[in-house]
Amino acid sequence: MTFLTKNAIIVRSIMKCKVYYTFWDSPLGTLEIASSSTGVVCISIGRGRDSFLKMLKQRLGDTPVEGKEENRIVTEELDSYFTGTLKTFKSSLDLRWRSPFQIAVWNEVRKIPYGQTTTYQSIALAIGRKELTRAVGNAIGKNPIQILIPCHRVIKYDGSLGGYISGRDIKRKLLELEGAI
Repeated sequence: MTFLTKNAIIVRSIMKCKVYYTFWDSPLGTLEIASSSTGVVCISIGRGRDSFLKMLKQRLGDTPVEGKEENRIVTEELDSYFTGTLKTFKSSLDLRWRSPFQIAVWNEVRKIPYGQTTTYQSIALAIGRKELTRAVGNAIGKNPIQILIPCHRVIKYDGSLGGYISGRDIKRKLLELEGAI
């Protein structure tokens, strides 16, 4: 199943395929990155090598293989993002075994422009599920591809930052980098 987005394609695949990982040094610390032949599977911040590889194997059911070259395009995009020259990611995303609801939330989150924020409630309204603001927050909290799915741009209704999978300090740094705060 394929979902078109404004900037990229999110692929929801139920097929097993090889996953390639790499570790990339960023201004936030080490990013753990994994991709398949169809797109980026996961980006996490500071999880640690063993924990990241164990999570990939559990989530994807296959042993990931080291692949710096297979992740070159996304690391080049991330490098441009951190230097302030990239505002929109073009890498395709591979979101295997994710629910249609999560994908709808993440598609909406990807529409938030660089340097801007929105609220959990606004995302719920945009996907036509205003009664599911809490569920939207849960989906955002399970975002497997940090930065490319910019959940750091979603804040609480009262203007406070809210949570972030890698911690509020990382969320604040990303929003400061983008000039959103």
